[in-house]
Amino acid sequence: RRVLFRSDLIAKMCFDLLPGLGQSDVDRALGMMAKLLLRHGSPEKIVEVEAKVFSLDQMRKGWNPQDVSISYLLWKYRQALGSKGDPDLEQAREFVEAVQALWNYLDESTRLLHGLHVKLAAAYAALGNLKSLRELGEGVLEGTLSDERQQAALLRVVKHQQRLNADEDLACLTDRLLARSEPHAAGLEIALT
Repeated sequence: RRVLFRSDLIAKMCFDLLPGLGQSDVDRALGMMAKLLLRHGSPEKIVEVEAKVFSLDQMRKGWNPQDVSISYLLWKYRQALGSKGDPDLEQAREFVEAVQALWNYLDESTRLLHGLHVKLAAAYAALGNLKSLRELGEGVLEGTLSDERQQAALLRVVKHQQRLNADEDLACLTDRLLARSEPHAAGLEIALT
């Protein structure tokens, strides 16, 4: 009950801060409150503030005070694909939309740090979105592949393509991987997979 009370209080504080959205002090405070809610709140309370605090319009503007939008993406991913059961496809769609809205505001190191490539690949695969899965793999290939997290992301894309029998996409991605000017041992392993 005590946690529920705090969850209610934190949700109320988030709503109270919304009229001042866009002011740096208010955004920082809202970011802290929303992070607390994401960490300690019940899914029901988070859903109550989700549409207002984490709107796609806000994320398309790069709204991410205190890295709260990243925390939200991680929470959203757990809602969509984190359980042992079947993925929640509606949550997966919403996760993909949120990641796409914020993607251009995140640098590659932040994307890799939070495993967004891998999580996005899982969401695309759950939704059967082969085109986006291929494009994600191609985007990873544009990097150096020197970071193990890039390699893991590309391997995840390949495995999802295999599982979805996306042979043409898989062949295209493998050809591009093998045609890279700088051969990389990890790249060859991925191609063999």
